[in-house]
Amino acid sequence: MGWACEMSALAQAAEEARNRIYRVDFDEFLTDPASLSNVFRHFDIDATAAEVGAILSGPEMRRYSKAPEYAYDAALRLAVLNEARIQHASEIRRGLNWLERAGAQFEPVRLALKLTASRP
Repeated sequence: MGWACEMSALAQAAEEARNRIYRVDFDEFLTDPASLSNVFRHFDIDATAAEVGAILSGPEMRRYSKAPEYAYDAALRLAVLNEARIQHASEIRRGLNWLERAGAQFEPVRLALKLTASRP
């Protein structure tokens, strides 16, 4: 339900903003953090390769944002997600089924599902 709420708001904002938004898939970003340059370009921010490199080599890229005392990277994130997918598979399936039903009934949820299905 929390996902539906947040993504419905994002879908509405994306509809209104159109080409002003720049979608970034977080997992893809972790795999290819140099794509940060594309984000800056989209927003007409002149960031040099050295500036982007400094951001990407900083501590924020190696720490868990919700608990910075813990090391965190793309490999650990993938391992944690895969473990959760295994341990909570039936509950995840129940949630996805609920989203499908809600999407059939409510336009904002349908738009959120459409937004995530059309990842760049």
